[in-house]
Amino acid sequence: MHKQTSSVILRTLPWMALAVMLACRQGPSAGTPAPGAATGREPIGVLALVNGVPVTEADVHAEIHSKTSVGELGPEQKKILLDRVIGKELVAQKAAELDLGDVQYREELARRMADVNEWKRQALADAYFRHEAAQQPQVTDEEARRYFDENAAAIRTETHVLQILARDEAQIAQVRQELASGASFEDVARKRFPDLPAGKTPWDLGYLKWKQIPDAWRNVLQTLKPGDTSEVVRGSGGRFWILRLLDRREDAALDFDAVKPVIVEDLRNARVEQARARAADELRKTARIEYRKTVSN
Repeated sequence: MHKQTSSVILRTLPWMALAVMLACRQGPSAGTPAPGAATGREPIGVLALVNGVPVTEADVHAEIHSKTSVGELGPEQKKILLDRVIGKELVAQKAAELDLGDVQYREELARRMADVNEWKRQALADAYFRHEAAQQPQVTDEEARRYFDENAAAIRTETHVLQILARDEAQIAQVRQELASGASFEDVARKRFPDLPAGKTPWDLGYLKWKQIPDAWRNVLQTLKPGDTSEVVRGSGGRFWILRLLDRREDAALDFDAVKPVIVEDLRNARVEQARARAADELRKTARIEYRKTVSN
C-alpha cells in the first residue's frame, strides 16, 4: 500500500469512530432533502443512504481529490473512504440539527450553492428549450419559396459598409461628436487603431451579403442612402456602432436554390425563438413569483 494511501486511511479512523457514536444517538435526519427528490429520481451512483441522505460515487471521488494524490486505490481503500464520507455526513447532520452553522458558513454556502444553482438552471433551461425546438414542425419548401419571393430584392442586395465599434456609451458619444464637428469617418476610425499597419482598414467591411448584416443594423441601413452616416446603433452585449453606407449593388444571378438552405435555417431559428419566447411567457404567467427585496450591490 502506498505511504500516502496509508496516511489517508489512518486519518479516517477518528471519523469512523465518531460516526458509530453518532449513529447510535442520532434520530432521523433534519437535513436537506435528497437531490432529485423533487422529480422522484434517485441521484446517480448512490452508494449509501445516511438517515435518508444519499452518498454517491461523486461524493467519494470528491473526498479522494480533496486530498493529495493517493495513487490507485483498491476496493478496500475505497470502502474506507466511503465510510469517511459517511462519518462526515453524520457529523454534518448533527451540526445542522444543533444549528451550528455561523454567518460566515451560511454566506459561503450561499455563494457555492449559487454557482451550482446557476449551472443547474442553465443546463435544465437548455434541455427544455432543446425539447421545445424538437417539437417544432419542419420548414416546408413552400414556406421557404414564399419567403424568397417576398424578400428577393433584399436577399440579392450586397451592402458596402464602414463601421466604428465602441464598447462604451461615452466612447461612441465622443465618436459621434468628432464626426459632427467635421472629421472624416475614416480619420475617426483610424484613430482607434494606433498601431495599425499601413494599408489595413479594419473598419471597412466591404460588401456584406444579406445574412452577413447583423440584425441590429438591418432597419438602420435600409434608411440610409449611399454616403450617409447613421446615428448611434445599439446592439447586444454592450456594443455601440456608427455606420456609414458607401454603396449597394444587386447580385441578380442569386436564385432560390442557392439561398434555400440559409432561408430554411433562418425560418427554423425564428420559429424556435418564437417557441422559446412563448414557453417562457407561459411559464411566467402560471408561476407564483414573490419579490422580497431588491438586489444589493
